[in-house]
Amino acid sequence: MPMPTYGKLFILALMASIVIGCAGPVVKTSESPRGVYHRVKKGETLWSISHAYHKDILDIVVANKIDNPDLIEVDSVIFIPGADHLEETPALPAKTETTIKKEEAKPEKKSSPPPVVRKEKKAPPIKPVVPAAESPPNDRPQQRPPVKEEPKKIFGEAHFIWPVKGTIISRFGIQPNGLKRNGIRIAAKESTPVVASAAGEVMFSSSIKYYGETVIVKHDCNYSTVYTFLKNRRVKVGDHVRRGECIAFVGRPENGDGKPCLNFEIRQNNKPRNPLALLPQ
Repeated sequence: MPMPTYGKLFILALMASIVIGCAGPVVKTSESPRGVYHRVKKGETLWSISHAYHKDILDIVVANKIDNPDLIEVDSVIFIPGADHLEETPALPAKTETTIKKEEAKPEKKSSPPPVVRKEKKAPPIKPVVPAAESPPNDRPQQRPPVKEEPKKIFGEAHFIWPVKGTIISRFGIQPNGLKRNGIRIAAKESTPVVASAAGEVMFSSSIKYYGETVIVKHDCNYSTVYTFLKNRRVKVGDHVRRGECIAFVGRPENGDGKPCLNFEIRQNNKPRNPLALLPQ
């Protein structure tokens, strides 16, 4: 005797509910950060990788917490923030002694300096914790006094201070020549003390191509400050510094007009912020 139509429909509905129930819940994965992971190949350098992806080398250093850009290992994985696809980075050929001598003898091409605005804002005078002195010799280790931890605070205009006194010669954002700056440049006399803009821990203290001597300090609330074009760094990775403590001295950039200045950046979650919006007026 054939089964009634409504009976068949009931059985089919029952089987469908069993199948759906056994399928399990749908798991939603969290959105991954925008960028790609690059595996380092033999002969690659951090500079060649950043150049291939057209990314600022400082973005890669901060995102990966790299404390020495010259010691990246083959087969290690580096996150490239903001990249949307992998790039083929050609390995750099080994340099011979003749090639090195030719590169050293070749004069460096200097780009034209950015136009200077007539009415420039001057950074207010600062009083460093460590008094200004002659630049210490590089071969003599510096003794630093013990640093007391400061209480955690929410950052705002009152908690960052000017890292050096001088004249702002380049502002944050798009420049007249079309280039984008992630910070500001402050002209100051060479060997002027550069102080930590806020209390924190040194996460980078080394030299980077075209940026020269560089120090990066991480702070609370995922903030970090970047100081480049330095000379005679006084801090190393892992040091805790107070706000206003001398960390280095003003040097000269490798390119441009070569006049002494400090390149200063403030970042939050590795994203550049306008320092003038966070520094005291």
